[in-house]
Amino acid sequence: TGHRRIEAAVAGLLALSELSEEELLVANAEIDATIQERVRAISFGKQLAAEGVVTVALDDQGNLLRHHPDGTATVVDTSPA
Repeated sequence: TGHRRIEAAVAGLLALSELSEEELLVANAEIDATIQERVRAISFGKQLAAEGVVTVALDDQGNLLRHHPDGTATVVDTSPA
């Protein structure tokens, strides 16, 4: 059935090119939903800090912060030089 073919394609057991246009639409939606779920669950900042990488992010006030691997953060001066 179409549902089994879609599941097989999402699992990598069937090439996406083997699906009909309708099946491909559903498969892409399922893949997109899975990616979004995983992205929400991953803390890239923590992962990168564990590897010694400095990252930047905006705080709630819109300030650009530099996050250091040791857990400290400093405000990045964004004023024109």
